[in-house]
Amino acid sequence: EISECLVGSEMCIRDRLDISDSNVNDLEAAFKKFSEFELLPFKSSNGTDVEAKKQTFVDKLPEVLLIQLKRFAFVSTSVEDKNMANYNSYSGRIEKIRKKIDYPHHLTIPKETVSSHALKYNENNRQYELSGVIYHHGVSPDGGHYTADIHHKESDKWYRIDDVNITALKPEEALEVKQDNIGSRTAYILLYQKV
Repeated sequence: EISECLVGSEMCIRDRLDISDSNVNDLEAAFKKFSEFELLPFKSSNGTDVEAKKQTFVDKLPEVLLIQLKRFAFVSTSVEDKNMANYNSYSGRIEKIRKKIDYPHHLTIPKETVSSHALKYNENNRQYELSGVIYHHGVSPDGGHYTADIHHKESDKWYRIDDVNITALKPEEALEVKQDNIGSRTAYILLYQKV
């Protein structure tokens, strides 16, 4: 699902990037996975079984890129899991994907994930700079806490926002892209601006 949205007067693309694949450990791999083709079986109008090729591309390279990582996944439930808090008696539960995803401060959208139409007009303009990160703290999809690290462009400083507390970050803290050891603090939404 790709949808366009407005942030102030800037256009952006919003989409959930799937990070559940074991080979996806960074944004570049997530973008490439997003654009992999898949074969979809269906019956044609004359009743013949055929396969269609489906592939998704970024069609516009916006000034502001808002990336939501798909941090929550449906997991089928076995009989042993029925006493779990997130259990859905019909078929499963929702779990947080707690793995670390690396995201760069300077992002180049992979060429193979951009449509030929967009490349025609933006061949060398796939460069973005990180301007904010929203983190989800907690291991449950039912709750948690959100904080944000935001870059103030005019002062070239990073700030951490945690409810009503705003803390200036040291340069080395702002450049860290890590989560805590148990995976309860994970990057959830990334905000990039075109360079």
